[in-house]
Amino acid sequence: MFVNADAADPLDLQFFARAVRYEMLNDRVVLVGGDAPTMTTVDDWGQLVFLAADGEHTVGELVMHVRSQYGASAPPQLADQVKHVVREMSKRGFLTLRSAKSSLPYYLSMPVKQQDSERSKKLMEADGFIKPRPG
Repeated sequence: MFVNADAADPLDLQFFARAVRYEMLNDRVVLVGGDAPTMTTVDDWGQLVFLAADGEHTVGELVMHVRSQYGASAPPQLADQVKHVVREMSKRGFLTLRSAKSSLPYYLSMPVKQQDSERSKKLMEADGFIKPRPG
């Protein structure tokens, strides 16, 4: 999916991964809170970045991939736009940035409705992603 990037910006070398669960509603990404019943919608750029956040690719690779979709007509500020979205989503806790590749856990790898809910719950509790419920 991605090609190697020329990493002049330190952010380009960071691997980015989802840090929240999500659902697809009418072809739109909706971010789902961990313990709290909150949902956050994202715009087109946020959706593109979030769905690409698999922990296996760097921000620089994402920039190169997006640029390749535009061909010769890529906007001059495209890289800045993509990096801005990555930074903002990271600040809000929707993404994590890491120096090494990592695989997404089961419960972050696909929309909530596609998951086995018992498996997700057990894995999230074991990972400390959510607190175990008493009883």
